[in-house]
Amino acid sequence: MSTALKAKRAPGQVTVPPLGLAAALMLWGMQNRLWPYAAAMAIVLELARLSPWRWHLSDKDYEHIADVSGIGFVVVVIYVFDTYSFQGVYIILQWLPFILFLVALAQRFGTRKDIRYSALFLSVRRAERKGTIEDAGSIDFDLPYMVVCMVSATVGESGGAWLFAGLVGALAYVLWYNRPRNFRIVVWIGVLAFAVGVGYLNQIGMLKARRAIEPVVMNFFRDRIMSYRNPFRSYTAMGEIGRLKQSDRIVLRVEDLDGGGVPTLLHEATYRSFSKNVWLAGNTAFQEQISDLEGTAWDIEPVPIEGSRAVRISRSLIRGRGMLPLPRGTFRIEDLPVEELHKHQLGALRVNRGPGLIRYTARFAPGRSFEHPPGPADMLVPTDVGPLMSRITADLGLHGARPEEVLKKLQQFFLTRFQYSVVLRRSGPVATPLHDFLLNTRSGHCEYFASATVLLLRSLGIPARYATGYSVQEYSPLENSYIVRRRHAHSWTLAYINGGWIDFDTTPPVWGALEADAASWWEGAYDLLSWLGFKFSRWRWSSDEDEPATNLLWLIVPLLVVLLWRLVRTQRVSERLRGERRHLDRRVQPGADSDLYPLLRVLEERGIARQPGEPLGRWLKRLARRDDTDGIDEIVAEILPVHYRYRFDPHGIGAEEREALKRCVRYWLARYPQ
Repeated sequence: MSTALKAKRAPGQVTVPPLGLAAALMLWGMQNRLWPYAAAMAIVLELARLSPWRWHLSDKDYEHIADVSGIGFVVVVIYVFDTYSFQGVYIILQWLPFILFLVALAQRFGTRKDIRYSALFLSVRRAERKGTIEDAGSIDFDLPYMVVCMVSATVGESGGAWLFAGLVGALAYVLWYNRPRNFRIVVWIGVLAFAVGVGYLNQIGMLKARRAIEPVVMNFFRDRIMSYRNPFRSYTAMGEIGRLKQSDRIVLRVEDLDGGGVPTLLHEATYRSFSKNVWLAGNTAFQEQISDLEGTAWDIEPVPIEGSRAVRISRSLIRGRGMLPLPRGTFRIEDLPVEELHKHQLGALRVNRGPGLIRYTARFAPGRSFEHPPGPADMLVPTDVGPLMSRITADLGLHGARPEEVLKKLQQFFLTRFQYSVVLRRSGPVATPLHDFLLNTRSGHCEYFASATVLLLRSLGIPARYATGYSVQEYSPLENSYIVRRRHAHSWTLAYINGGWIDFDTTPPVWGALEADAASWWEGAYDLLSWLGFKFSRWRWSSDEDEPATNLLWLIVPLLVVLLWRLVRTQRVSERLRGERRHLDRRVQPGADSDLYPLLRVLEERGIARQPGEPLGRWLKRLARRDDTDGIDEIVAEILPVHYRYRFDPHGIGAEEREALKRCVRYWLARYPQ
């Protein structure tokens, strides 16, 4: 330890003023409901300005501290993404001030005024050791840490005008502290006010742009990194705050093949165990299914069933794999040209090595279910919500009631006392999100309704499971079929009643209309483009020998139009270029009559060849290095520079210099005859 204070910052360097870090930390803490931790961190960091004690930290010490923070960051990223999937990005941002606090603490209580970049970044450290970089420099970590705190504050719950005011206040304080002392205060305030106004307008525009772009980006990564629904784990949005990002993207198309209508629910996966807002299916392995001889028909159940129905479902596959949304009771799948089909014990079907677009026919028996019978896992209620479920079922008088009566009362309970909403809010500190949903807000999305229903049924001794898939509710006259958007993804309950599994959906039926009302204004244009893309994908991946010829004709027609237009444009361009070339041919290029060119022809006649494409200067310098041609050094030193000026200088050379160039060339030819 040392009592020596740090050296003063260099003039002109932006520094964090006293209490600047404290203000940023408190803003972060209040926005994320972490203000007790933020207050403690702020007090510790600001005490460094009052304490005379400092640590003698070497470069190695700073490297170790930064490495610990880096390892902590990696651990947090892995944990958050494993628990919350892609929504965990916001949680990581919230934790950044915690992760980097150790580095900020070392900066404040160390004897050095800056931290070397090599300590903060492993890549810079390696580059310095290899000698690629001699000195990467250093940085005062106070300012980056303050920026991190303010960025982390933006992902908090409140936001709005108070957050903007806090950010403006903190930045204005830093700018005022670092302002030029000879700058007029009135002008400084005016410039700041103008910047704040522009920033506020940009904030509004960026917020709208974020709401439009963010769902697209998140869906892109979901589609490619998590190309199919995880059949073993289902993440929920229970406990999150804000508006759920709903997407208008079309993911399925459903056609009625027998006139009996389409099923309202398409099942994709089923889960049994609930823990920390995550539903799990268990570790049961998939079993490979066997197709017919042609490899396109798959019997899920061994025998056909009378009175069956059929629908055709179209969906895209990312990297040739994905889950199959199917009606409950599906026993046979036809027209599915994939190499592998696997079935999970709980009914989920997963395909591998398929085309980019599949259009398969699902034959199903309405009212039938082929899932395995219930087991102990279908009766488990987590201990943290068990008393709550027992309390609610007792209040509703469900104990001892027949299963059919239980379903009827639960349906009425959620329909009359709850409302559907994609705007998630929290009333205050609660034991679990389900406590908040059932006791306080009584508002949520389908994951709340389905999870609560499963656990309520289990608390009454009725086996239940958590099902996910899609709701089929929107008919498209343009495509003459039903379309399913990403916002139609749905969760519901499977209840084991009278010896069989049945779909039981307690989410208020108005949810589809509410989400449709919030659809984007460009949905119509998007639907048209999506339909055109679907038609092209059908042609590209079609295995029907009768369709490609007609589809190819429709594709060739616009191509022929484009080709004809390009030919006409090319002809016009060619005629214009020929006219310009004739005009250029009549014009003498600057420097084309330089006296150096006759000298170069003399050199070539002497057998000194110039390589194709070799620049003039490089050729002459190459000849000078050979020492077998006299006078080349004089050409390079005296004649070539004047020639270059005559050839390329926009102002050219004067008459005297031109005459001097001629004399030099004649003198060289006379001095070095062949």
